Amino acid sequence: MKNFTASLVSRKFMPVLELRDTYIYLTHDANWSLKNKTNTPHAKIPMAWGGSIRYFYMGHTYAAYFPTQQYFAEHPEYYALVNNKRQPSQLCQTNEDVIRLSIEKTIKIFRDNPDVTITAIGPNDGRGFCDCPNWHETERGKRRPVRQFLLFRQPDCRGCQKRVPRQSPDCPTFRTTHHRPRK
Repeated sequence: MKNFTASLVSRKFMPVLELRDTYIYLTHDANWSLKNKTNTPHAKIPMAWGGSIRYFYMGHTYAAYFPTQQYFAEHPEYYALVNNKRQPSQLCQTNEDVIRLSIEKTIKIFRDNPDVTITAIGPNDGRGFCDCPNWHETERGKRRPVRQFLLFRQPDCRGCQKRVPRQSPDCPTFRTTHHRPRK
């Protein structure tokens, strides 16, 4: 019989998707989540068991980032221009101050909460996206909320990545932004 040798091989697996969440209430149990290899933030898996993704904000967050009571009276330009009138339905995503403040607020969330791995920044529920001249200049008059949203998110994600590389902003899109850009 010939000599046969074997050695241990590391079998560490890194999933392609950082977040594996069914988003079903019944699966928000730490034991179930571990057995089924999900890491929903709702399961609150103890750090001693390996932990799970920790969110600060999830979902519709423009109102949380820019509360109307705090900003609208003094800075209406931060908000969407709809039918030639500023409305707090959404943010003006081409406003440089909104982009800068979004980056600063996101970084502050991460620095103040080191256990948080993700925070969302996404459109408010409903419609009312900005239709300002800056947007028309950027888009050459084509109204595509998802493109507007993604263009707004790029500087925020890049700005955060440079300063807090182990944490990330989440950019959820919803029904009103679901049509993908043609470019």
